[in-house]
Amino acid sequence: MITDRYYYMRLSEPEKRIYQVLYKGVKNLEKEIDIDGIYPDVDAVNRIYDALTADNPLLYYFNQSCLTLNTTKSGTIFVPQYFCSHEQIETYNCRIQAIVNQLMMELQLERASDSEKVRKIHDYFCQNIKYDREALQSQQMNRKVASHSIIGVFARNRAVCEGISKAVKLLLNTANVKCIVVNGNAELEENIPHMWNIVKINGEPYHLDVTWDLANSKDGRICYDYYCLSDVLIQNDHSDYSGIPSCDSEDENYFVRNNLVFRDQYSLSRYVRYGLQCNQLDFYFRYVGKESIESVVHELVELLSQEMIRLGQKARIRSLMNPAQGIGRVSIDKINAR
Repeated sequence: MITDRYYYMRLSEPEKRIYQVLYKGVKNLEKEIDIDGIYPDVDAVNRIYDALTADNPLLYYFNQSCLTLNTTKSGTIFVPQYFCSHEQIETYNCRIQAIVNQLMMELQLERASDSEKVRKIHDYFCQNIKYDREALQSQQMNRKVASHSIIGVFARNRAVCEGISKAVKLLLNTANVKCIVVNGNAELEENIPHMWNIVKINGEPYHLDVTWDLANSKDGRICYDYYCLSDVLIQNDHSDYSGIPSCDSEDENYFVRNNLVFRDQYSLSRYVRYGLQCNQLDFYFRYVGKESIESVVHELVELLSQEMIRLGQKARIRSLMNPAQGIGRVSIDKINAR
């Protein structure tokens, strides 16, 4: 397991000292954490607090949305709010560790390459974790707190973006893969802050939004729309993030790696026709040609419908589109005759 405290390393030396004192105090559930002789300004406090919460998924038991500060003659006193007792934390930690250890074995992560580790953990979330949309409207504090932390993932198999991205970081760091969380905004979140990850594979960083992929994984088909994106791609629908590594490579992108990026309709149609000959029923691709993804998907639906009629096969053709990313998916559901 690696300790990936990326945001800590970006702090100044005085800020790092405050971070260390805060981390130790929160770990010990101290009601007041005294920073002797130091009076950090508001911007410094925000940087330190954001770094502490982003770097440490296992600090799930204190209120990460607010912090009380008291200024005395001797320095600054931080007054954190805790959601759990020592006994509750010990119980949760034991359960989390057991689940993490089990996943390490079940997913065979120890002997996998970094690329395989990222894919296996991504796929596990898409197949087993649900986006907890109800928690956003819930009046139950326990439900809200759990959904925004790793507890939602490991205890309830459901969480919102914060809990999901922090759980992804914990698992990948446990598997010795560099991974950080990213705070920003996303178009579909209606001005609600969003959180995702950056992972490092073969020395190259990539954006990874597991939350959006798991929310769009249906009927046994895993979504890879936001798997290992470059800055150029993520900026199509994610914004307002800063202070993170530049993501310039697309080598590990799902569509690049699987040769599913098409620049014209002829090559895409050829891919689909060949797939039909091999009994392929699901066609998933990124289109970067001049035509809109809507028109391209419409043409494919027509092509597949005509092909099913020619073969005398009753079928339902389903299509999905992600216009921001230029991604389309057309699937054939064959209907057996009675």
